[in-house]
Amino acid sequence: AQELSRPTAESVCIRPAPPPAERAAQPPEIETAATMDPVLAGMMGMSPLPCGEGEGEQPLGRHVEGGCPYRADDVMSPEQAVSTGTTIMAVEFDGGVVLAADSRTSTGTYVANRASRKISKVHDNIFVCRSGSAADTQALTGLVQNYLGQHAIEIGKQPTVKSCANLFQTFCYNNKDNLMAGLIVAGYDEKRGGQVFS
Repeated sequence: AQELSRPTAESVCIRPAPPPAERAAQPPEIETAATMDPVLAGMMGMSPLPCGEGEGEQPLGRHVEGGCPYRADDVMSPEQAVSTGTTIMAVEFDGGVVLAADSRTSTGTYVANRASRKISKVHDNIFVCRSGSAADTQALTGLVQNYLGQHAIEIGKQPTVKSCANLFQTFCYNNKDNLMAGLIVAGYDEKRGGQVFS
């Protein structure tokens, strides 16, 4: 095999020689910065040509600086991270309601907890799906649980789903400038059957 020298901006790269049988038929391949892949040339310390510039090709983009393998449009406008929010849903049917939610809790693009609970029990047959700030929605749920428990004792029977939804609505509206919460209240009561409020 032929020796490979460490290329500089003015040097060439000589690839290892092919097996002896093919060696006589082929001259060794010699590449310069003009003929090799711009990324490879940049990694080897050669100053690459603008992307796409070669024989008969149109320039696609300029490199950030000489010797840098990255194009300016790749460095100056990086891709944005995938940002997906919470998925919560509730569906009403003849016999009641079905609630569903995903289980990921994120902090920006970092998944802080992949097995969190976003559906909370408010009363015996009433639940809430929570999205937004976990701290805000947990505090709201705790307040409504407390008020709804007192209300159930006062009236001596199960509270209605509408009463629960009205409590959530009142707390959210009164604190609308301070909360980041998206809620779906759903449940079943004897008066109206299955109900969903958002």
